[in-house]
Amino acid sequence: MQNILINLNIISKIKPNDKIYINNENYISIENDSAFQGILRFLYNNSRNKNINNLNNFYSGTYESIDDLINSKYLNIFISKLDFRKSKDSMLDHSFHLEHQCDLENENFIQIYNSLLEYKHYITLSIHGLNNLKQTYSSDMVTVSKIDIIIGTVELYIKKINKKIENIDNIKKKLMEYHQT
Repeated sequence: MQNILINLNIISKIKPNDKIYINNENYISIENDSAFQGILRFLYNNSRNKNINNLNNFYSGTYESIDDLINSKYLNIFISKLDFRKSKDSMLDHSFHLEHQCDLENENFIQIYNSLLEYKHYITLSIHGLNNLKQTYSSDMVTVSKIDIIIGTVELYIKKINKKIENIDNIKKKLMEYHQT
């Protein structure tokens, strides 16, 4: 997870005219615009297509990690309404039952929930760098289109994370309301 977050943070720092490659340690590296950039990219076989494909593969792995967190048994929390009736004083009486595979205060739940928040933060920041990378390759519509697709998928994953967080926060809120009554 740490390598993914580091790479997302690196991507967020890409400036217009910067180019990227993945180094031997599987970290994304930024090549700043320089007079020797083209020669060095040729010598090290850092082609545009190769690096965009590597970027695509990196994000695919990131999506798998996010899906693992979202689908973690520790985040599977459900509230089912068991009883909804009028009490003697005509107030509505809500009885809720919590079906879960974890406790909201469980260490595993907290760790995975916080990891999901970290992924959301860094993947959101990475969009800025991806947009700058699009500027670098603005004359190559195929590369720009590939980056647009990556950005579109990143935005879908941000929505997916937001939905999961919202559901968890709503459940937390309902449980707090229930325990206060």
